Amino acid sequence: QEEYFFEVAEAVFVGWFSFEYVIRFIAAPHKFLFVKGVMNVIDLLGILPYFMSLVLSLVTVTGTEKDEQTKYQSEMRRIAQIFRIMRILRIFKLARHITGLRTLGLTLQHSYKELGLLMLVVIMGMLIFSGMAYVGEK
Repeated sequence: QEEYFFEVAEAVFVGWFSFEYVIRFIAAPHKFLFVKGVMNVIDLLGILPYFMSLVLSLVTVTGTEKDEQTKYQSEMRRIAQIFRIMRILRIFKLARHITGLRTLGLTLQHSYKELGLLMLVVIMGMLIFSGMAYVGEK
């Protein structure tokens, strides 16, 4: 029952996002600039995995031969998992409407060099101390 609720909620949300995307595309004066926009690409990548997983589920269900269906079913499931992972891009869609996420995005954009240096220091520490732990356990 809970799984069914989430499937219905996802279908409703993706339907709404798709409707919004199509309306914005129709209303855009310059279609090429609309498609090329970064946030619009993120919106499309957030919507696309749902439809791709639907198509993949239809392909696996409508297989004519049992051997053919079992052969490609595992590959289709792997592809569907990749599309499900891409659903996380929907969070970036919210950045358009929530000022806190927009501010966070601008902060990350302006301080990417410092964050890169911080990540370098953290990764170096992890490498050094994991090597020491490995030697210490031997």
